Amino acid sequence: MSDFIKDAKKAYMSIEPTEVNVEGLPTFFVKPLTINQAQTMAKESDDFMRMARIVQVRAKNQDGSALIPPGDFTEFCRYMSANVIGEACTAILATDNSEEESEKNS
Repeated sequence: MSDFIKDAKKAYMSIEPTEVNVEGLPTFFVKPLTINQAQTMAKESDDFMRMARIVQVRAKNQDGSALIPPGDFTEFCRYMSANVIGEACTAILATDNSEEESEKNS
């Protein structure tokens, strides 16, 4: 791995995640969207599945581990309310908007 990539990784890992609270889910944390995450989410053609994938890919526990591990995705979709998934997705996307606004204001 090049020094540039090592520095980029270190910089990303040092970003303080945004805490998100949605009724029906434990508190989770979100960092800025990466291209890799965007590509993973874009693979879903169904809007509801894409919302669930956004939560699965972006929501992390405080220790940085996945709130919904990839192996639990099907069960997450099967048993989690679409309303809760939609609210979580909206909250996650709002963190992206608030990061853009804070960059504009600095």
